[in-house]
Amino acid sequence: MAGLTILALDDEPDSLEVVQEILSATGARVIAARNPLEALRVLEEERPQLLISDIGMPGLDGFELIRRVRALADPKLAAMPALALSAFARKEDRQRAVECGFTDYLVKPVTPALLVDAAAALLDDAARRRTAGQGA
Repeated sequence: MAGLTILALDDEPDSLEVVQEILSATGARVIAARNPLEALRVLEEERPQLLISDIGMPGLDGFELIRRVRALADPKLAAMPALALSAFARKEDRQRAVECGFTDYLVKPVTPALLVDAAAALLDDAARRRTAGQGA
């Protein structure tokens, strides 16, 4: 994931730091945000290739964040792959995350390998879709 930019969001500083360390070790540039409003401000200036977000946060949660991301005017940002991380493990929670606009969903705690594999798969899929869209 060297050279790619990932926006990571979690209101729990320790969890955010772990995600940041895992993804930075792959060579990715990781921008950390501690709440959804901060993440939306980041998106005004940055163009990450992937969003990784916690779901359960006070106030504006991950579900509302992804709805707002999908409604952005910039089509590349609006279509950016998004990975939900949550302690909620029920099937309904995963379904709601996908219905709201997340591309994939992982239950916390995640292993470094699982997080990296899921992020890489989403990035690879997005790259294939871009290439197919260009008629290559």
